[in-house]
Formats: sequence, C-alpha cells, structure tokens
Amino acid sequence: MICTRVLLCILMMLFTACGVCAALFPLMRRTGRDDASHKVKYEVYLWYTESKYTDAKTHVYERIYHRQRNCGEFRTAAVAGAALDVVGCGVGAIACILAAVHICARVKFHLCCTLMVLCFVAFATLVASLATVVFTFRGDSCPNDTANAMRSFHGQDYKLVEGFILLCIAAGGFFITTFLEMLS
Repeated sequence: MICTRVLLCILMMLFTACGVCAALFPLMRRTGRDDASHKVKYEVYLWYTESKYTDAKTHVYERIYHRQRNCGEFRTAAVAGAALDVVGCGVGAIACILAAVHICARVKFHLCCTLMVLCFVAFATLVASLATVVFTFRGDSCPNDTANAMRSFHGQDYKLVEGFILLCIAAGGFFITTFLEMLS
C-alpha cells in the first residue's frame, strides 16, 4: 500500500510539472516569410504569440499577448485556457502535497477521497484548458467582424507541438490518478 502511495505522489508531481511546462513551451508553431522576406518563426503559447527572425546580425522578437487581441471571442478563449491551466496546476500541486502526507498517514479514508476529488478537479480544469486550445486551433474567431476576424491557427498552417502534448499528458495523467487513488 505504501508503494502505491509513493507511486501516486511521484505521478502527481510529474503530471503537475507537465501542466506547468505546457504553459512555458509553445503549443503551436509554424515558419513563414514576412513582408520584408525574412524567414520568421511563429510560436503560440498559452499567454501570447511570438514571432522571431534575424535581420542582418540582429535577432528580432515580437510578442503579442492574447489579452491585447481585438477579437473578443479569441481573447476570452485564450485567456480562459491559460487561467484554467494555472488553476489545474495549482490544484495538482495541492494534491501533490496531500499525497506526500498520505504516504506517512495510516489508512485515512477521508484523505484518500479528498485526493480523488482533487485529482478529478485537476483533470477537469486541464481538459477545459485543452478544449480552449483546440477551439483556438480549429475554429475561426469573430467571423462576422471583418475588421477583427481571426482565421484558425490550423488554417494558418500551424502545427501542434510540445506544449500541447504536455497538456494532453497532464490531463490524461490526472484522469488515471483519479482511479489509481482508489488502490491506495
């Protein structure tokens, strides 16, 4: 039983770290050319979109935060997705602390149930964050507003990359730990 608790604690730490890293690594990426024919690398993170290119010997970085976008539909989805990721990671961190306490505790039914609920809440918030990422990747935002309309990232040839994969791992991992907690 103690081996199961140790394993669950390690898994919860791993999945929480995956959720945190999903906020730090790019979710989507593409390369292209700008108006001045620079080779530009575009990356979309949970909080912002960044473009990078080299002009002679100078590295140029441009960052546009999602909260500053004119399209309200995209802005709401992107900021909600980032906030839900932070909430999921916070709940996951609390679950990690309680899982560490659970290792040393004798059989405590209420602690086990609390951990199960926390794992499920972390799973639910990370899945909701994942859903907003998929929405911004696949769906056009503000299609009726010609001045502020945004094509989907998929329509702009972006590819899902490591941040998205880490977010999927974190969400799926907390789903699994919800049920593994019954064994401890």
